[in-house]
Amino acid sequence: MAQTDRAMADVMTRYMANHGVKSIGFIGFADSYGDSWLSEFGKFAELWHIKIIASERFNWTDASVTGQILKLMSTKPDAVMIAGAGTPIVLPECTLVERGYKSAIY
Repeated sequence: MAQTDRAMADVMTRYMANHGVKSIGFIGFADSYGDSWLSEFGKFAELWHIKIIASERFNWTDASVTGQILKLMSTKPDAVMIAGAGTPIVLPECTLVERGYKSAIY
C-alpha cells in the first residue's frame, strides 16, 4: 500500500534536516497532486526549520521546464524537491543536471 503524502513528507524532511538542508526549492505538478505535496511538505519543512525559498510548477505533458529550473537555481537552494509521479518527473531532474545543479535532488 502506498504511503500518504503526509507520511512521506515527514520522513523526507526529517532526513533533509539531519543532512544539513536548510533551504529547498520545490517543483511539483500543477494540479491537486502538486498542491497536496506542497501543503504537506511545507508543514514538515517548517517543523524542521527548512525554508522553501522557491516554488515552481509544471504540467504532466510539458516538453520543457527550463524556465522553472532556472528560477529555482537562481535562489541557490541547498536541495531541490520534485513532487510528482511516473515518467514526467524525469524532466525536472534531467534539466537540473543539464544546467549543472550539483546539490541534492529529492
